[in-house]
Amino acid sequence: MWSGLFRAAVSENEVPIKVKEEECKKMKNTKILFAVFALLYAASTVSAYDPLGLNLPNGTVTLVVAGMATDTAMMYINLENVPEGYAVSNGQYLGWCVNPDKPLYYPNYLYYARLYSSYDTELPETARSVNWNKINYMVNAYRKGELADACYGLPVRDDEIQTLMWKYLGYDKNWGAPSPNCLGTLETVVDENSASYVPGEGDSVGVICDNGNDWQVVFIEIAYKPIATAPEVAGLAMAIAMVAPAFGYLLVKKRK
Repeated sequence: MWSGLFRAAVSENEVPIKVKEEECKKMKNTKILFAVFALLYAASTVSAYDPLGLNLPNGTVTLVVAGMATDTAMMYINLENVPEGYAVSNGQYLGWCVNPDKPLYYPNYLYYARLYSSYDTELPETARSVNWNKINYMVNAYRKGELADACYGLPVRDDEIQTLMWKYLGYDKNWGAPSPNCLGTLETVVDENSASYVPGEGDSVGVICDNGNDWQVVFIEIAYKPIATAPEVAGLAMAIAMVAPAFGYLLVKKRK
């Protein structure tokens, strides 16, 4: 009797155990599917708007104009409260003005900025331009000393770079550039060499810092690391490669 009851109890318990195993398999399969979809979604959005695929924070960071630069850039920009693991970090960067018709206070004035690649097709309206490739080329050529001939053998000045930058961004005033003649030849050189310019590894790329509608937009120069060698992208590709066979197996199994 007791043996029969025991066997009955075991057989009754076997059903929920089997059901639980099936549920665990379904949950495991569901998790795999969700993981695949999440990875594929991430892969599709890494460079959804930015062909360079810069890994920039999604939220705001703190920005401080630390001071005006001389013969280097227009200003020094300090970034603070930047999470780890991105293409930017806490520290000081060379910066330039984007829209001179807005105020920008310094020093020690805190701005809360959203960061965008200058190649992003979804830039804030105040920073949109078809000429960001020209601006990125000009800044890199300036850094490499390749623009001396544009000013008749004289060094190009940072205020000349800034003035032409404003022109490319839709502001038609000279804003005090010291040499209009140099500005004209500089524009010719940039136009002739920057049509399809894309930064290479080790070059600078402009990152837009949108400080809100009431304040001037600025951009900083960061060292560019191509997307093909970025560790987070390589890791993402490896994860997709590892999970993809399981995804294919589940699809085949479902069809059967």
